[in-house]
Amino acid sequence: MIEAPVTRWIRDHHGRRAFPDVRWVFAGSRFETLPDTLGGGEIYLADESGSIIGLVTFGDEVLGLDRVIADDAEVAPPEWEAHTERMPDVGTKVTIVLRKES
Repeated sequence: MIEAPVTRWIRDHHGRRAFPDVRWVFAGSRFETLPDTLGGGEIYLADESGSIIGLVTFGDEVLGLDRVIADDAEVAPPEWEAHTERMPDVGTKVTIVLRKES
């Protein structure tokens, strides 16, 4: 088993800075009602999108930063990105544990 803080999976867009010690909040994602043409019912958006930890604010992430971060480079230039070389390969089963640090 490997345990690592989420900040290990984030890097500066330009590769010069470490991710700062910032406040993360439970964003909770949200439920959305499907139209009848798609079978109706509700879906939990994080299950559908796979967005667990958000570096930008889409509204479907479970965990996000304590401020809104635009997902459009024309609104705000990219600052942080996923450090994919440090992440498990696509298809790897992982367990993400969200816990409050004391």
